[in-house]
Amino acid sequence: MRGLRLDFKDSGKVSINFRTSIDDFDSTIQNAVVNVVTEKNSDSTYSKRGTSLKKDLLSGGMLTNNMYHICNFSAADTTTFTNVTSTSLEKIATLRLVPSIESDTLVIKVHSESSEGTTSSLTWSI
Repeated sequence: MRGLRLDFKDSGKVSINFRTSIDDFDSTIQNAVVNVVTEKNSDSTYSKRGTSLKKDLLSGGMLTNNMYHICNFSAADTTTFTNVTSTSLEKIATLRLVPSIESDTLVIKVHSESSEGTTSSLTWSI
């Protein structure tokens, strides 16, 4: 799998880097991160795309320890969706979303490992 690189900024914004492409597991995990923050049922082509992460966190989930459970459910849904729809032979074996609140900002650390042992991680402030 190959795609354009998304640059995740500390401000929570995402920009498309038209000069840099990514491939293999980096592309797969980038697609997974996009799926995590895509609203569930918002894609008419793929009805299983997206999670309820944003809705659940904004409905009080950030104020409790439930944010860990919310992130775990979103990671599980995303792993299933990504592995089913990806054309890559290298699938997601583990996807962990570790949330925290830092200076009034939601920070999600994304850790992943592929079926081939490739690891990837990124931190995204929202």
